[in-house]
Amino acid sequence: ANPIPFVGDFDFNDSTSVAERWKLPLAVTQPSANLMEVYIPAFIPSAVITAPAYTDRIECVITVASCRLVTAEAMGSATVTISIPYNNVLVEAQNLSLPVPVEPGCVVITVASISYWLNDQQKDLRPAFLPSSVIDARYC
Repeated sequence: ANPIPFVGDFDFNDSTSVAERWKLPLAVTQPSANLMEVYIPAFIPSAVITAPAYTDRIECVITVASCRLVTAEAMGSATVTISIPYNNVLVEAQNLSLPVPVEPGCVVITVASISYWLNDQQKDLRPAFLPSSVIDARYC
């Protein structure tokens, strides 16, 4: 697979990005034909995630989607959601497996978004705290 850098750096929110808010490199790999993996190294949430005051937990949604480039036909997608308590406790490294059909001539995009949940169990809806970014884009 070949990286597509001009797509891989795309942010859906002009106010912020996942990289600005979560200062931790997320690595996307393709270990087999129909499987994408997102590796999240071990981290301490309050040390690497910039959050608004009174944040209780962070929700990160990661989606991988593939489509045939020539026909623009969607091939498939997979989504995983992780909930992270916002504190000083070490979160162990994780390798998230997302089964997605991949074949020669397709584009595979991996997107991450972050939501902040406050102590009153309300989601912070301010644009500066709703990052969503492409974290990997590749042509297979």
